[in-house]
Amino acid sequence: MTKLEGNLIKMEFLERTGEPGLQEPLFKRQYTETEYEQAAAAVGMSVAWKPMIATPQAVAQEGEDFWRPVHESQPYILVVAQRDN
Repeated sequence: MTKLEGNLIKMEFLERTGEPGLQEPLFKRQYTETEYEQAAAAVGMSVAWKPMIATPQAVAQEGEDFWRPVHESQPYILVVAQRDN
């Protein structure tokens, strides 16, 4: 994944032997934290942000160099939304 200007993300996929894979990169828009928080607030919810990191088993399998870009850029993050009581 590569972060581009204007909240765009370019997603490229590795093709592993024997597995079908996408040949063309995908381009998606990345919403900002503020946009998620505003959407949640509009329906009476609050959000908590949880970073996502590889498990020790995943790091052992693929190696630290493989996971470093994910850990440094956090292209994925878990958003927990709860209704305010």
